[in-house]
Amino acid sequence: VEAKWTEHAMQDDAKRILAVDQDLRGSALRERPGKHAILCRSATSFPVATNVRALPYKQLVQLWQPPE
Repeated sequence: VEAKWTEHAMQDDAKRILAVDQDLRGSALRERPGKHAILCRSATSFPVATNVRALPYKQLVQLWQPPE
């Protein structure tokens, strides 16, 4: 999860998340990355990049809810 003050997160905002994802996937660690989100002031959730969503900060709890 990354946080931005913007209302409109962009693909460029996802670079660090995707770099960390790649590093973790290539490591010997047992933990693997899960959902990726950029918390922002947007009114709705929307895709920013592959496997990264912009998420209104009020919906943060959704990241930890099991899928339906």
